[in-house]
Amino acid sequence: MCVLCADKLETVDHLLVECVVTKYLFIPLLDDPHVSTSFEDVISVWEELAEKRSLGDSTKALTFVAATWWSIWRARNNIIFRNLPMNAISTAHGIRVLALEWTDFCQTG
Repeated sequence: MCVLCADKLETVDHLLVECVVTKYLFIPLLDDPHVSTSFEDVISVWEELAEKRSLGDSTKALTFVAATWWSIWRARNNIIFRNLPMNAISTAHGIRVLALEWTDFCQTG
């Protein structure tokens, strides 16, 4: 069972794409004109953004997706292994901070 929504069987695709909590965390990404809103699975998300990145369009979106997936995975593990609850609002804020830090680091080297 998914530890974030407690509603569906946890699979990689559910946890990182389909889960209602994940969809909430992806809301800022949906405002990006380079990003489709019809993601089916992890591979389709990454392939779509990587393809657009080769055109120079979606580096920011790829960084946001990576930060979101990393934060979801950490939150999941904190729930399972440390018995720490997830706060979706704090997680969303942390994703924005992490994505900005990664972007700044990559630009400055």
